[in-house]
Amino acid sequence: MQTLIKFLRKYLPKPVKKVIRQALDTIIILIPDKIYLKWQYKKHVGKKLNLKNPKNFTEKIQYIKVYYRNNLMTLCADKYKVREYVRKKINEDIIVPLLWMDDKPGDIPFDKLPDSFVIKTNHGSGMNILVKNKNLINKNSIIIQLKSWLKINYYHHSREWTYKNIERKILVEKNLGDNVNDYKVFVFNGNAKFIQIDSDRFINHKRNFYDLNWEQLNIKLLYENTTTSITPPSNLKKMIAYAEILATEFPFARVDFYEVEKKLYFGEITFYPEAGWGIFLENDDEIDLKFGNLLRLPYRK
Repeated sequence: MQTLIKFLRKYLPKPVKKVIRQALDTIIILIPDKIYLKWQYKKHVGKKLNLKNPKNFTEKIQYIKVYYRNNLMTLCADKYKVREYVRKKINEDIIVPLLWMDDKPGDIPFDKLPDSFVIKTNHGSGMNILVKNKNLINKNSIIIQLKSWLKINYYHHSREWTYKNIERKILVEKNLGDNVNDYKVFVFNGNAKFIQIDSDRFINHKRNFYDLNWEQLNIKLLYENTTTSITPPSNLKKMIAYAEILATEFPFARVDFYEVEKKLYFGEITFYPEAGWGIFLENDDEIDLKFGNLLRLPYRK
């Protein structure tokens, strides 16, 4: 398949490439989840996927994709509806202020928005636009991009079931600032175990892992560690407690937070980090199994 795609990109005219690409996308969508995930797991992780007796963390995430169905997961994966879930479970205070929401990108009231803000979709990952100065943006390009994103069912990308039935929306939120640290709490069967921190995501992405006492762990997931130590967030204990409250209903969840000027903000809840295809840069087999041992799989639903 990859050889065919490379051939198409190199030799065929653009209109023909587009038609064939659309046909291939349609075929891929029709591939059953288990077959598709075995193919993608081998491609990304470099190993054969074992769904009958999964042991590694990456394998167990694929198992959850295929077999576990909990409608609350869909609500929590929805970046709009999860706000109400957080409000009920914890409080309003940790929710990033919402400036606008609708499903029509052309209706975004740019003139009424502050100079800086964040635009995102509610139904997938990586579909975000950071606007630092609205006077310097191309509004039409942004609207075209958003319309394109709204056509995507992100479930087809990596068979992450929680995204499959989300009603697609555009959100405009307050910009919390440049290069804000992103704290991600890994919660296994209701118990927080690790904290991943991503820094300089838009410049030179670095990623560290810490235990709950903020001792750095020798773990590298997709990105290198920082060369300098990172001080613990002011709200570390509160962050861990909130993560466990929000993730208590699920076999596994990663709950993300931001901290700005010692104030804690909720980010999102993710059930399949890195789509379950993330490679640990050192001691991959050992760490993948260590994470996997912490995750007690639910019965099939």
